[in-house]
Amino acid sequence: MAKVYQSPRDLIGQEGAQLGATDWLLIDQARVNGFAEVTGDHQWIHVDPERARRKARSAARLPTATSARHRGDRRRRQAGLRGRHDQPLFPGSIAMPTPEQMEAAVHAYVEAFAKGDPELAVAIFADNASVEDPIGSPPHLGGEAIRAFYAASMATGATLHLSGPVRVAAAHAAFAMQVRLHWDGKDMAIDVIDTFAFDDEGKVTEMKAYFGPGNMHG
Repeated sequence: MAKVYQSPRDLIGQEGAQLGATDWLLIDQARVNGFAEVTGDHQWIHVDPERARRKARSAARLPTATSARHRGDRRRRQAGLRGRHDQPLFPGSIAMPTPEQMEAAVHAYVEAFAKGDPELAVAIFADNASVEDPIGSPPHLGGEAIRAFYAASMATGATLHLSGPVRVAAAHAAFAMQVRLHWDGKDMAIDVIDTFAFDDEGKVTEMKAYFGPGNMHG
């Protein structure tokens, strides 16, 4: 049953409260085909799931697949929009990872540096993931490149220290932190904001690190 609040004051202390989300509704191919019949929109992105999957895997710039499950006001729809979609949603798939999964991935990332173990870092990434650290540099693509990058990073003795909570929304997480390391014969600290994008299994598909010379302290 939905909660009813009579005034903004009633919202005090209600952080995290369930507001009455609906049950999951499965959007399967039969429902998508029915939508196509009603609207007369028979584009292959709706009615040819195998072709849509092939095109999505090729990462082409094209309209992507149709809706997935949605729950209450937490819904995602990608239908008929032209552009690059790195996480197309297909009928029958779950829309996004949970906030708990995404936050756990961030903490596992921090732990990997604390233990100096690049394998722990690689474990949070999808096989086809990319790491752009810092933003604007050539990305490291795929497991082997990502493993080599983190092995070199951890060789500096770098440790990660979160500055505040992890922010999660949709299939993304952002977190501010300080990187502490020994570089070029001296101790350094770098203030960084990292972002993760996730697939529907909770694996990181894209990591970007935001910092510049003004964020480095000797």
